[in-house]
Parts: sequence; C-alpha cells; structure tokens
Amino acid sequence: MGVLLAIQYTNSTPATVTTNFYAFSDGNVRTLIDSIGSGATYDIKRRSISGVDGNFIIRGGYRGEPVVVTVRYKGTLTAANAAWKTDRDAFGKYNCAIGDAVRFDYTRCTLQNGSGQRLTEEMASGASGNIWFDVRYVFQIEEQ
Repeated sequence: MGVLLAIQYTNSTPATVTTNFYAFSDGNVRTLIDSIGSGATYDIKRRSISGVDGNFIIRGGYRGEPVVVTVRYKGTLTAANAAWKTDRDAFGKYNCAIGDAVRFDYTRCTLQNGSGQRLTEEMASGASGNIWFDVRYVFQIEEQ
C-alpha cells in the first residue's frame, strides 16, 4: 500500500527522519485515518508608498493555523505502543514538515501541547491477533 501522509523532521544527529503513514492494511504499523489541513490560503499584497520606487510585498499565510492528523497504530501491543511513543516524542521535540508522499504542504509545524493522545483504547484486529488504537495529533503551523 502507498504512503498517504509523511511527517518529516531533522533530529539532533542531525539526520532527516521521515515517518510514513500508509493506507489500511493488516501489515502496516502506522495507518492514516484522516488529515485536516489549514483552510487558509496565501494572500499576497503589494503596497506602494509615494516617493519610493518599487513595492513592498506582504505575504500572509498559514501561520497560527492548525493541522489535525488522525492515525492508527496497529500490531502487537509492544510494537504499537513503541511506535506511538517514538512518534509522539519526536513530533513534540522537533519542527515537522507535513505532507503527502510527493510534496510537503506545511514545511514547519510544531506539535501543540497535550496533543498526541489516544482517541481509543486497545482493540482487537480480527484473526491476525494484532491490536490497534487511534491517536490524534494537532500541529501548529509556524511558517508564513
């Protein structure tokens, strides 16, 4: 199954780490359920001051808007909890870029305080013997 969403950050090594969230499949530890990006659009305005050559360009944008990502962690209890803890800690510590597998729509986001909590408790996943739980991350866009 293909990558539906990627969250990328540069850790302290420094190395770029990409965490991929995939389409639903029994073999994927990380699955994307939903992603709600900012509804804001860039607003470019030109201002001209009399007596000055040229224009001042003011670019409004996404800054301060939220990006809500709901994901599912699946596997053995140990593996799913480890993946969730690793992601939550890294997303909270480093600036993240969020996007699909082709392009990153939001290049600098920070995880909001109190985000990254479970929406559900552990639930069984049929004949595979795996468990799953859902988590919601809310990122604050810091780019302009």
